[in-house]
Amino acid sequence: MPERDSKITLIACSIFKKEIETLQKEDKIKIPAVYLDSMQHMFPERLNENLKKAVAEQTSHGRKSVLIYGECHAFMDAYIANPCAVRVGGMNCIEIFLGRDSYRALRNEGAFFLIPEWAVRWKDIFQKELGLNERNAKDFMKEMHTKIVYLDTGVSAANGKIISEISEYTGLAVEIKKISLDVFLKTLEDAVKRLNAYE
Repeated sequence: MPERDSKITLIACSIFKKEIETLQKEDKIKIPAVYLDSMQHMFPERLNENLKKAVAEQTSHGRKSVLIYGECHAFMDAYIANPCAVRVGGMNCIEIFLGRDSYRALRNEGAFFLIPEWAVRWKDIFQKELGLNERNAKDFMKEMHTKIVYLDTGVSAANGKIISEISEYTGLAVEIKKISLDVFLKTLEDAVKRLNAYE
């Protein structure tokens, strides 16, 4: 790892935790990472404050930060107004995994996306955070979407029981899309290059 990369920290949504750990084990990423709970997306002000603190902490230790986040709230670019931090490209976690073209194509087909961590927590997301119950979930989801696309990143086995429960609850078929981590890795590498270019 170049000396300048040794002074970088990845600040990531926990959505990406297993994928980052896999790339670290494969020696494709040699940068340490810290994680914030993905459920903070439901509370933008809390996420904003915790991201500010995380970036400030790294800066206070002489480290730069790569934020592995999409456009998760209105103030995302506030952390990167100085050369100590950059955010990866992508409007959300799905685009970060898939790349712009693949993401937009599936979105235009009416896909609702699930990724492994959110699939495990689907009841919290659908019931507690989105307020969808068995009476209104099917109507709401079918009005907005045509299918559910589960992104299988290859780092943990897709849970067939959970996927069946989600399909039954929403009334939508679930399509499992196997993806590699190549796009994700390139997105991280591009962000590191941009960060180092400030030097």
